[in-house]
Parts: sequence; structure tokens; C-alpha cells
Amino acid sequence: MVLAATSLGFGAVWKSAPVLDTAAVKDLFKLGEREQLLGWVNLGAAGEPSRKKDTASDEDVLTALVTYIGGSEA
Repeated sequence: MVLAATSLGFGAVWKSAPVLDTAAVKDLFKLGEREQLLGWVNLGAAGEPSRKKDTASDEDVLTALVTYIGGSEA
């Protein structure tokens, strides 16, 4: 996935962390007892992002996309 994204001109990086083995993450992904999340791929693009005219504020858009895992919302 990282190589494919890179070949399409995106920035991509495989991420892994100790948080992947927590109950909150396992619950979020509905992992079974014998399943394990190994990591995820972060994708990005360089340059100016294209923006559509939207009535929603950036905060509303981000709130809809963010999932808090454990702890409290910042």
C-alpha cells in the first residue's frame, strides 16, 4: 500500500505503536480474541489542498472524522 500510494504521488508511511494492543483499539476495530492489528498507513499529499465551498466549519468537519481512543477529548 505504501509503495502504491507513493507511486501515485502521495506521501505514505506505515505506523505501528504499543497502543495497538490496548482494549480500546481492539474494541474500536471489533477484533476477535485471535485477531491482532499490526498497524495502519498514513497518507498525505504535498501542496495546497483543494477546497470546496462548504457551509460546515473546519472544526465540524474534523469532529466528524476523529475517533478518540481512551482518555478524554482534548
